[in-house]
Amino acid sequence: MATTDKYDRQLRLWGAKGQKALSETTVLLVRATAAGTETLKNLVLPGVGTIVVVDDAFATSNDTESNFFVTMSDKPRAQVALELLQELNPDVKGSYQHVPSLTKVNYTDLFASYSNLIVICADLEPTLLDLIAKDCPVPLIQVQSYGLLGLVRLQTREPLAIFDSKPASSTPDLRLVTPFPKFVEYCNSISMESLEDHEDSHVAYPAILYKLAQQWKSTHKGDLPSTFQEKQGFRDLVKASARKWDQEVNFHEAYNNAYLAYTEKTVDRSHVESLLHISKDAKTSALLSALLLFLDQHDGQAPLGGTLPSMTVST
Repeated sequence: MATTDKYDRQLRLWGAKGQKALSETTVLLVRATAAGTETLKNLVLPGVGTIVVVDDAFATSNDTESNFFVTMSDKPRAQVALELLQELNPDVKGSYQHVPSLTKVNYTDLFASYSNLIVICADLEPTLLDLIAKDCPVPLIQVQSYGLLGLVRLQTREPLAIFDSKPASSTPDLRLVTPFPKFVEYCNSISMESLEDHEDSHVAYPAILYKLAQQWKSTHKGDLPSTFQEKQGFRDLVKASARKWDQEVNFHEAYNNAYLAYTEKTVDRSHVESLLHISKDAKTSALLSALLLFLDQHDGQAPLGGTLPSMTVST
C-alpha cells in the first residue's frame, strides 16, 4: 500500500490484514461493459493489487453513452478502460488483452497465469459464461445490468471461509440467560431500592435486565418471556422500573436491549459438524475442530467475544 493515511478509513474497517489481502489480489475482468468497469472501479479505489481487462471490442457510441470509463478512441476498449481506471489510483497495477473473440481464449492457461485471482464476467451471453465458468478454479463473479435491473452471482469450488470478518453490527454477547457466577454475584450485590437517584441512573443496563428477568421469572413459573405479548410486557416492566424515565438513560438502554434478557446465543453443532465434513481447507478444519472441542468443554456455549457495548454507567 502507499501510505497509511491514504487508506485510513478502510483500514479502520477491515484492518491491516484485510488491506494487505486486497493489495495482493488480482482481479481479471472479462468484457469491459459498464457493469464490469464500475465493479473494477469499486476495487481500484480501495487499492486492489492488480487488474486485468480482457475484451474483444473497440469503443462505440453505445459504450460512450453508458460507460463512464470508455471514450471514443482508435484504441481497444480494454485499453481505454484500463487507462481511465488506473487514473483513479496509481497504486494499482494493470494490464489488458485485446482478443479477436472471447470464445477463442484459452481460459485455463489465462487463469493459471495469475496468483490470488478473482474472475469477474460482465454481461456475458450464457454460452460464453458457461464456457468460462466450467473449468474456472478460482472464485468467479457474474455481474449483469439491464437498465435499473442488476444481477450478481458468485461461483466457488468450495464454501468460502471468511476470517476476521468484522461485521458492521452484531448482537452483544452478554450471557444474561446463562450468566457467569461473578456477574450474578455483582447483580445480587446491588439493591436498587437503596440507591440514590444519581446511583440508580448509573446502574449498567445488563444488571438491570438480569435483575428484572429474575423478577419476571418469580411471577411466571420460572420462565422467561417467550410470546410476543410477554416480551412486550417485559419491556413495559423495564420502563415502569425507572424512577424518572425521561432522565435515566440507562433504563432507556435496558428498554432498547430488553431482548438480551431472554435471548440466548447458541451454536448449531450439527451445522459446524457438516462444515467440517465438507471442508478441504486445513485452516478451516482446524478452527471448526477447535470450536467443537470448546463446545464440548463448556456445555455448548461458544467462545465469548470479549467486547462490551457502550452503556451509561459509573466508572
